[in-house]
Amino acid sequence: MRAKWFGKSAGNRLLQGYRGHPPADIPAIEEVLLRVSRLVEDIPEIQELDLNPIFGLPPRQGCVVADARIRVKPG
Repeated sequence: MRAKWFGKSAGNRLLQGYRGHPPADIPAIEEVLLRVSRLVEDIPEIQELDLNPIFGLPPRQGCVVADARIRVKPG
């Protein structure tokens, strides 16, 4: 997924590491995005899902979602 998706992302440079910061744990970010995608597919009542921001920790340390919001269909 990374080669096709992250490579085109405007934030790709940040994910690769910059100005002394280590690169992000891109496989962990990919895993979060894939799991969220499955969640939305499996639960059709989800109308909106927002994860903002996702902090990529250094390699093999994972990532952290600072805030999440899920809106579901009423009733």
